Amino acid sequence: MAGTWGDYRKCTICGEYGWEKTHKCPPDWLVADLSDLPDAEADPDLWRKVHARDEAEAAQKFIERGDRRDAEFTEDAVVAVRDPRTGATAFYQVQGELVPEYRAEPLADLDTAKAEYKHLYGCDAF
Repeated sequence: MAGTWGDYRKCTICGEYGWEKTHKCPPDWLVADLSDLPDAEADPDLWRKVHARDEAEAAQKFIERGDRRDAEFTEDAVVAVRDPRTGATAFYQVQGELVPEYRAEPLADLDTAKAEYKHLYGCDAF
């Protein structure tokens, strides 16, 4: 059932979540990897449109999007961010950080736990 502001959902344009009746997409920016910049000046298809609140967020989203698409992790990158409204270009270094993620899986009993410990560490637990 929709409330006063409509349903809370993901925008099909910018990908942000918000109330459908009050959501406004953040402005769009054009972003390119610095290594593509000489070619991007001649080939507009090398610039990617990113919706973000500011240039820095556009740079971050550009790298995050590429990492998800390529299933790779980018530790450091340098990108060019162009404001399509003014044509001004700014440059950003984007740094990534690996964050550990833990999960626990149950083991059947003490013998199984000891066997797994030995498999992981190459020695007996006790």
